[in-house]
Amino acid sequence: MVVVPTFQTMPGIDIYSNNIKVGTTDSAGVAVIPRLIPYVDNKVNLDDANLPISMSLDLAPQTIVPIPRSGSLLKFEVEQNKSATLILKDEDGEPLPIGTQVHLKGHSAVQEVALHGEVFITEMSFPATVVIDIGKQHSCEIHIDAAPPNQDFPVLGPYVCHAESI
Repeated sequence: MVVVPTFQTMPGIDIYSNNIKVGTTDSAGVAVIPRLIPYVDNKVNLDDANLPISMSLDLAPQTIVPIPRSGSLLKFEVEQNKSATLILKDEDGEPLPIGTQVHLKGHSAVQEVALHGEVFITEMSFPATVVIDIGKQHSCEIHIDAAPPNQDFPVLGPYVCHAESI
């Protein structure tokens, strides 16, 4: 049996054993794999083709060596992607320059501002504090309370960055 824990109803993830499609998950993320070869390594993996873009799935194959007429439980991890695009402007209302570095407070991953002051932040959880490095001696922080409901990758802003001396 394969279990893919889900955050929402997500049927239709194809399951492969030894590179042969052997089943598809139901609405609870569960599937039974018949006819595994006993006493032999059976590689089981999932296909992410039907996975919503807002979800990440553990695609590493798992190996199982069953004994005859037995059952085994395999769990594959699934995560809800929490990302957002922020639109950032300076005090004059102009988009922040391309290449300006941005990161979430308490996180080390740095993103850079792209065209029109937009920056894509991965692994964003709310509430969040975004730190923007404007120059050698200046930065600003923007506090974001919550994302709009029912949006996989929200576009938030524009937010105005008021420079503070470090």
